Amino acid sequence: MCFEKYVPAVCLVSIMMSCSSQRLLKKTDFSEQTVTLSIPGDEAASAGETAVQSGQDSIAGRITIDETDGPIIMRALKEEETGEMVAVDVISASKVTARFRNVAERLGMVEVEFDISVPEKVIDSEWRLKFYPVMKVMDDIVPLEPFFITGTAYREEQLKGYRKYRAFLETILTDSTDFIRNGLLRKFVERNISGGKGVFGITRKQAMEHYTKYALVRKNDRKLMLRDEKFRHYVKDPIISEGIRLDTVMSGQNGNLVYRYVQPVRGRKGMKRIDVTVRGELYNDGICVMKMPETEKLSFYVSSLTTLVDPTPRYKTRIIGRNVEDNTYAFIDFRPGDSMVDETLPGNGDELHRIRENIFNLLNNEELQLDSIVITASCSPEGNYTDNEKLARERAESVAEYFTEDMGRLENCEMISKYIPENWEKLNLLIKNDTVMSEKRKAEILALTGNSVNGYELPASEIDAREQSLSKMREYRYLREKLYPKLRGVKFDFYLHRKGIDKDTVITSEIDSVYLSGVEALRNLDYKKALDILRQYHDYNTALAYLVAGYEESALAELENMRYHDSRSFYLLAVISARMQKDGLAVEYFRKSVRLDSSMVHRANLDPEISDLVSGIDL
Repeated sequence: MCFEKYVPAVCLVSIMMSCSSQRLLKKTDFSEQTVTLSIPGDEAASAGETAVQSGQDSIAGRITIDETDGPIIMRALKEEETGEMVAVDVISASKVTARFRNVAERLGMVEVEFDISVPEKVIDSEWRLKFYPVMKVMDDIVPLEPFFITGTAYREEQLKGYRKYRAFLETILTDSTDFIRNGLLRKFVERNISGGKGVFGITRKQAMEHYTKYALVRKNDRKLMLRDEKFRHYVKDPIISEGIRLDTVMSGQNGNLVYRYVQPVRGRKGMKRIDVTVRGELYNDGICVMKMPETEKLSFYVSSLTTLVDPTPRYKTRIIGRNVEDNTYAFIDFRPGDSMVDETLPGNGDELHRIRENIFNLLNNEELQLDSIVITASCSPEGNYTDNEKLARERAESVAEYFTEDMGRLENCEMISKYIPENWEKLNLLIKNDTVMSEKRKAEILALTGNSVNGYELPASEIDAREQSLSKMREYRYLREKLYPKLRGVKFDFYLHRKGIDKDTVITSEIDSVYLSGVEALRNLDYKKALDILRQYHDYNTALAYLVAGYEESALAELENMRYHDSRSFYLLAVISARMQKDGLAVEYFRKSVRLDSSMVHRANLDPEISDLVSGIDL
């Protein structure tokens, strides 16, 4: 059985705590070992501290300090499999200091960065430190990835546990032949069994069962059942390869080990502060020998340029006409040669209900008054033109009468009936848009049908003759079955006027809801949506959307095209100039911003992008 199959499991180590470690634990005052946090600054470099960046070499580096202070981490090794930094010589416990910082939101992200230092209170390479950062963002508690610092002797005991467990696994038999007394079985088979059965009726299978070492089988089965228990017995502390964090290790002042933690956080609407706390634990022999209490919170105050959004609504001009028109087309079927509205015919019930709902909604509209309804019935070219003319007129009158009686509320609405004897105009449109017939054949048909608008300028006899000619074309059956039914319908034209308006047109201004949705997307840090909407407006908020999305050049172009500037636009120009490393220009724009609004001084103090640049300048 292969040991590698069990490596991903939780790994523990089995060692006895050394006498020296016990004595050291007794002598150390743990009451002073409280975990706190600090903000990384530039003073580390000036103090001659050396940073060790993880992820470069298997030996990340060496950290040494003055021998009078004692060694801290000699040869800090980064393990390829686990990603952990392992001290070769010495590891100590932790202590940190609480601070706060202003952080800038960029491209929808905020980067939280803090240090945890490890002072020289406890020194023993047989120990392991575990730290568990926790972040609070608004109402959410978010556990961050923990990180571990492991002493060399401690790691050796972990690996020793692995070796013991692997030795146990190697005692488990995996070959079924190991459970058979093969020599005795072979002799028995040779002497007594041929052709599958022996002289005493004993089969080969029965013989194998007789010579099986059942005691060995039971012992092996017990070992298989004890695998997890033995794993926990031999391996007492995990070597974790996933879900842990170790970014940077460096020596700090007073001989401290300093770990720098960097955590990106996606921005949220209304996110003004991020709090971080850390708790720690010290382990020996897989046992937690000290719990470091949770630190006082370290606060990061988030500065986002989206707080400078201009909330002023944008208006658009709209010309409103007094008169309003609407229409719909209903496929109301009639019996051949009949004009009576029959609700029982297939499809008529749904169509009549739909038209009834349309009229009802228009009658109850609070803004519009229904003045008239024009009902136009039409027939297909099939049959005699004179008969079709009479039929179309009667059908239009029948539909108008049906809805007049049905609605019962049309006293102030005029119902007008019109008719089209044969709807050649619509037929031509259907032919042009048809996808079945070839373009050549459609052109030939249109040459025959497209010389008149519904045939009004032609005598009835000529119109009938044209339909007769059409009936001789090979596409006639297709026209009659697929296109002609679409010509037998009823069109409803609704004519209304706006209540309270006497003039033909009224010019009014209304809030641009599309623009407001772009501004709201900007506040919600949805920069892609904000840009998609606001780029067409070319105003201050457009420039702000470009800037927060990281398009400084586009933002600058929008601001330079503005005719008038206020304190916010000058402030954006200062930020753009600072990002482009034009410090002098940034300071000048900032001065202009402050002259118009002195509160911009406080705003700059909260914004790490320009706070150092403009601090202490003469305003």
